[in-house]
Amino acid sequence: MSNGSTASFHSRFNRVLAIIVWVLCVGATTAVIVANDARNLSLLLFVALAALLAWVGLWRVAITIDDDLIEVRNAFSTIVVPWAALIQVDTKFALTLVTPHGSYTSTAAPAPSRLTLLLSRRDAAAVPAGVAVEGRLRPGDIPSTDSGAAAILVRRRWQQLLDEGRIELGVADRTPVLRHWHWTTIILSAALLVAGVVILATT
Repeated sequence: MSNGSTASFHSRFNRVLAIIVWVLCVGATTAVIVANDARNLSLLLFVALAALLAWVGLWRVAITIDDDLIEVRNAFSTIVVPWAALIQVDTKFALTLVTPHGSYTSTAAPAPSRLTLLLSRRDAAAVPAGVAVEGRLRPGDIPSTDSGAAAILVRRRWQQLLDEGRIELGVADRTPVLRHWHWTTIILSAALLVAGVVILATT
């Protein structure tokens, strides 16, 4: 990220869900230890895998923006989208940054479920122009949802930078989008899964 003004988005729901998963992992670990049965020890590897995935897939995922770019950190990769490459912000299934090179979805900002829609207030006043479909507010753009809140964060900074003339226009197709794979997370997750399956099958 650059040294400009930085803003980040994390899903509160995802983080609450991560805490629930960790509590269940502690309970499962305690149960295995109390049972003192060697045949159940392989389950600890699956518990460790669940705890790791809760960390990287629920707690750590985020969207971070500054005056140069948007950084989308998902479980197994981080995508860096310069503002000059951005052509659309979509929220149909989750916050999705559309560029000439492809569409990049953030798991930190999923679109709302049916239950969330029932509980959400359709506050159109906080939504930038151009996000309504046939005069109606898109479900994914509702400000009280993860995708809606993240979209507002991105769209407002995008519009601000455009108004200030700080984004070069007409170069989207020539502006590269970078993806950095989280190889440590990928390898560790695969190792825990394989080891758990092997031990379970041979016990």
